[in-house]
Amino acid sequence: MSFAEGTADGTHRRILNSISTGVSVTIFVSILGAISVRSITTHLGAAAFGIFVLVQAFVSLVWNFTDLGLSQVLQRDIARDDKDERGLLSYAMGLRVTLGLIVVPVAAAVGLLVYSQRSEALKIGLVLLLCSVPFSVAQEVAAAHYTARLRNVNLAVAAVMQQVIFVGLVILAVELKMSITYCVGAALIGSIVAATYTVVSARREIAFSPAFNKAVWYSMLRTSSPIGLAYIIGSLYLKADTVILSFLSTVKQIGYYGVSYAIVSVFLVLPVILTRTFIPVLVKATNESMDDAVNSSLAFFAIGGTLSATGILVCGPTIVRLISGPHFGPAVFPLRVLGLGLIFIFMTNGLSSVCLARGFTSKLFVMSVISLVLNIALNIAAIPKLGIDGAADATLICEVLSVAFMTYLVVTYVRVRPRVLGVLWRPLLAGAVPSAVLAPIYLRDNLSITIGIVLIPVVGIVYLGTLAALRGIPPEMSSVLRSFRRASN
Repeated sequence: MSFAEGTADGTHRRILNSISTGVSVTIFVSILGAISVRSITTHLGAAAFGIFVLVQAFVSLVWNFTDLGLSQVLQRDIARDDKDERGLLSYAMGLRVTLGLIVVPVAAAVGLLVYSQRSEALKIGLVLLLCSVPFSVAQEVAAAHYTARLRNVNLAVAAVMQQVIFVGLVILAVELKMSITYCVGAALIGSIVAATYTVVSARREIAFSPAFNKAVWYSMLRTSSPIGLAYIIGSLYLKADTVILSFLSTVKQIGYYGVSYAIVSVFLVLPVILTRTFIPVLVKATNESMDDAVNSSLAFFAIGGTLSATGILVCGPTIVRLISGPHFGPAVFPLRVLGLGLIFIFMTNGLSSVCLARGFTSKLFVMSVISLVLNIALNIAAIPKLGIDGAADATLICEVLSVAFMTYLVVTYVRVRPRVLGVLWRPLLAGAVPSAVLAPIYLRDNLSITIGIVLIPVVGIVYLGTLAALRGIPPEMSSVLRSFRRASN
């Protein structure tokens, strides 16, 4: 039975429920995040926000050293249904918490040394947010219980809870005229609460607890390390521009770039949601249905990337003004360039999901290293002359090349021929239509925020209408809609 056939309505419905839950929560959390960004930028300024961005970038890099691919392998193994889930969760929790407790002090020492000439607020913020790593690690392990089964509701509750606490404390801090350090502390508190909720919820369904066994740990690391190294390199790749800016530019410029990246990072959650959704499907696909499964999943990644890029192109300036005020104009150009790169980031994530699900992970590391070296070289060359605009340009070039690398990897080693252009052309055309039709409006220098906000739903409607006219709606979505119609008749 192929991935797209009507008898798979139940699977299709779970896929769409998982995606819709993730997207809905992302939108809500993003709105709250926009409130926090505006509070920081308007009350504390671009330099303070630059400190916050740099701290977050550093800690996100550290987090990957506590992961080492274990979260991806854990989700894959649980999805196979032939493993002891309690044992998997227990050993993963023990190993990852141990790694977190080892990595955090080392990272704190490195951060304080590297940024010894920076402000005290930056150094204190680094140490504070690093304390959140063991909690986020525990949350990630517990989350695998839900993601492997396409059950995102509990994770959605945790995400909303974390963001509400963070935003509430940030607003309180800026109203009391406190420094950016207190905003970093707000992120720590939100992380602790969300992790506690997720772990407790998961343990009510399956009683796991940290387990310590060196032999089992070594076995897990042998399997996950190639993936983990690839993800570490990938994380360095995503944060390379911000880290290089921290040495070649000012925290104010990082603040401008941070606004651009904060907006783009909202959309970066979506390929993660799609990856978590489709890995169980790709794991269980037979050799005969593998081509259909791969290309059906890539269709969702193509739609997500092109719709995100179109939204940023048309509505980017309005969003910048809305969340950071009128003085952050320098953030608009890099935002649009980074937004265009979302098309390729989505496709790269879709292709890497295929390698992960089918166990072909060793070459991911090589591909990641090539992309990282190229990204660093281009950023170092571009930033001194072009500043944050050059950083965005360098990142876009690397993202285009990454899709080519990943396509080669899937074709050569997984022995599947992904129809990358075949799944992309309709979504690309659907994005080009609103971009062209609405250009006389969104390219005006004096565009009001009200009109800019109205354009947001208009972009979505025109995009989806065009995609439907081109028959680009995935059959999985059509199948579920038909089943809903039958149920209502």
